Amino acid sequence: MGIILAENIVTSLVSLAGMFITGLFGYLVAKGKARKEFIISDRKLLSVDEKQFRAALMEELHRNRKEITSLRKEVENLRRMNINLELENKQLQAKIDGLRVELKRWEANDKKRM
Repeated sequence: MGIILAENIVTSLVSLAGMFITGLFGYLVAKGKARKEFIISDRKLLSVDEKQFRAALMEELHRNRKEITSLRKEVENLRRMNINLELENKQLQAKIDGLRVELKRWEANDKKRM
């Protein structure tokens, strides 16, 4: 009877050990699968966030390009105005120089008359 009892205990212990090993293996597989699903889900979220980020960057890039184009046109207009004003300034300076010469002639003529 001692041998049968020992066999039953060994069988029970082996069954119990097998049950724990199977449970542990099932737990590890489930944990790995859940982690994999979490990583995939995290990647999908990251992909969505990345798409939104890229869309925002593209919108900002487009807006900046429009602003740069507008500023380039404004700079070109200001350059043209500056050239026109410089030309007008030179013409006015030439008139002033002509008037000064004429004034000196008048002054010289007045001195001769006196």
